[in-house]
Amino acid sequence: KHKVLFQESGLGPTCQQCLEEMSTHVHSLQGLEPSDPTLREVYEEHLKDWDRLRTAIDDLRRQLEEVPEKWSQYNARLSEFIRWMDGMEETVHTLQEETISTHEFKSTLAKFQDLVKNIERHREDAKWLIHTLDDLTAGLSEQEASAEQQRLDPVLERYKHLMPAIEITVTQSS
Repeated sequence: KHKVLFQESGLGPTCQQCLEEMSTHVHSLQGLEPSDPTLREVYEEHLKDWDRLRTAIDDLRRQLEEVPEKWSQYNARLSEFIRWMDGMEETVHTLQEETISTHEFKSTLAKFQDLVKNIERHREDAKWLIHTLDDLTAGLSEQEASAEQQRLDPVLERYKHLMPAIEITVTQSS
C-alpha cells in the first residue's frame, strides 16, 4: 500500500510540481510587491512541510522493509525456543524414570545440566518473544494478531509448566 500510494501514484511528482509552480508565482508576485514577504514565507513553510513529509514517508518505507526480517527473526527464535523445551522435557522425563541405567542417568544428567546453563537466556527469549510479537502484530488485522497470539500462548504456557519441573529436577540431581 505504501509503495502504491507514495511511489506509483504520482503523488510525489505532483506535489513537487505544485511547489515549483508556487515558487514561480511567488517570484512573479513578489516583483509586484517586493516589500511584502508573506507569500515567500508561506511558500517556504510549504516547502518545509513537504521535506518533513518526504522524510516521514522514507522512514516509514524503511520500517516496512524491516518487518519481514523481524518476522523471520521472531519465527527462528520461537522455533529455537520450542526445540530447547522439547530437549528439556525429554531430558527431565528420562531423569525421572526409575528404570534407566547408571550410565544413561549420568549421560542424561550431563545433557540436562548443559541445557540448564542457558535457562536464563531462554527466560529472556520468552520475554523477547512476547515483546516482539506485540510490536509485529501492531500492523496486523485483529484476526491475524489474534491468530499469532494463539500460536504463542500455548508455547508460553508449556514453558510456564516446564519451569517447576526443571527446578525439581535440579534439586533432585544435586
